[in-house]
Amino acid sequence: MNDDRIDFSPIDPSRDRERWKRTIESIAARAAAAPGAPRPLSAQLAAWTGPALALAAGVALLVWLAAPPAGPPAPQPAPDAPREDPAFALQRWALGERTRSLWDELAKLGVGHEQF
Repeated sequence: MNDDRIDFSPIDPSRDRERWKRTIESIAARAAAAPGAPRPLSAQLAAWTGPALALAAGVALLVWLAAPPAGPPAPQPAPDAPREDPAFALQRWALGERTRSLWDELAKLGVGHEQF
């Protein structure tokens, strides 16, 4: 075993401070110019706008293509026909008298989607 001390003076950065400073500055400049360097938030959002809009358009197209075809419109009750209270219709529907969908029941009562 060797008990001699190792001389680290050749790699001591304090020996030549100007050289050490230039080395640090050149490393920092290369890091800032690297493609993966952090960008300001506004620049990052601007870069993501195109892909985000393309993804949203693709999802909307898939949903539109997967939607079932619209059937005939629900019959509208006569204007002078008595209306049933929507709360009682929902109660009957919830208790198991589900012969039609909820929206059909509401359309029968004269309540449309646009009212929600």
